[in-house]
Amino acid sequence: MPTFHLQHALKVLIIHKDIPPHQLKQSVQKISTSLRSTGSSSKLYRTTSKGLVPLIPRHTLTYGPVETAGYLASRTGTTYAAIRNVLIQLSKRVPSFQPTSVLDFGVGPGTALWAVQHTFDTIQEHVGVDISVDMLRVAERMGSRLGFNLLTKRYLPPQPQPADLVICAYTLSDMPSSQHEQTVQSLWDHTRDVLVLVDRGTPEGFNMIAKARAQILGLGNAHVVAPCPHDGACPMGRNRIHEDAKFSFVVLRRGLRPSVKSDAQSSVQGFAQGNVRHDKEFNTDMHTEANAQGDAQHDNEFNTDMHTAAYTWPRIIAPPLKRDGHVILDWCSPSGHLERATITKTKGGKMQYFEARKSHWGDTWPHPPVHVIPKQKKE
Repeated sequence: MPTFHLQHALKVLIIHKDIPPHQLKQSVQKISTSLRSTGSSSKLYRTTSKGLVPLIPRHTLTYGPVETAGYLASRTGTTYAAIRNVLIQLSKRVPSFQPTSVLDFGVGPGTALWAVQHTFDTIQEHVGVDISVDMLRVAERMGSRLGFNLLTKRYLPPQPQPADLVICAYTLSDMPSSQHEQTVQSLWDHTRDVLVLVDRGTPEGFNMIAKARAQILGLGNAHVVAPCPHDGACPMGRNRIHEDAKFSFVVLRRGLRPSVKSDAQSSVQGFAQGNVRHDKEFNTDMHTEANAQGDAQHDNEFNTDMHTAAYTWPRIIAPPLKRDGHVILDWCSPSGHLERATITKTKGGKMQYFEARKSHWGDTWPHPPVHVIPKQKKE
């Protein structure tokens, strides 16, 4: 299992650094305090003779050997899980995306590269950028464990060297806000196809991702792959972000948003009817091979239509409210509005009701809306 291999590699690397346990514990605490200083808790103050003073003054760490070991021990596992989750969504939404090159900005110990290797088996070129020399050395060792050579840099090249997949995970929040716009532009310039941005699931992290999303879409010739079902302004707003979100992310791709000729339900019905007629017309052994080829073509066309239609499916933005006899779903609609839908057996049928009860926060909803009301006005 990928997770087991990652855990084993982390143990080896931590042991290799030979950091005393008490220093490792102190390093973990320093990292936690630094992360809190750039999050919501940085807004907490205490009263002193000099006035209000932040409980945790904003600061970021310089990662040397001890801090790197602390990061390996405390942050790598959860960071890997978040990035892996996003990449799985990307691979499912765009199965034809088979990147051969990846650029990881803020590569750290190589966490995202592990997630990339466990998601795509087509990567041939790996580039990692990080200001910390010690982190780059660890990333190189992590890469060698996966069987590839990592080209490391301390800064992005001034002349873009585009990669099929560019990742920036938990890095923008470590940078001054004044550098965000220029950094996002540079990342997009280095993106040949897909850009993945991931950060903390806090109001600050959400706002950074939302601003980067708006910046790139404003350039034109780009669209959102996930999580949004539209390319319009985000309707959630900074005051409505869920505090218990684990991470914020957006996946952007060059080119216009795929157009949908028919909805997913029509595609399913049409191909189902076509297959029935096909089976009735060709029901002899001499046409077995022709049937197989025809079915394969139908399957390919069906999958293409479904993946295109998925761009217009609402995305559930909160834990479903499961009640006796009905389920309430809050979602972001393709129109760019937040809506609330009530799913019952009579309003939608048994299949929709069953799927609603099995749905989760973050899922897409492929069925036509039955009973939907606006949740809030679009800002």
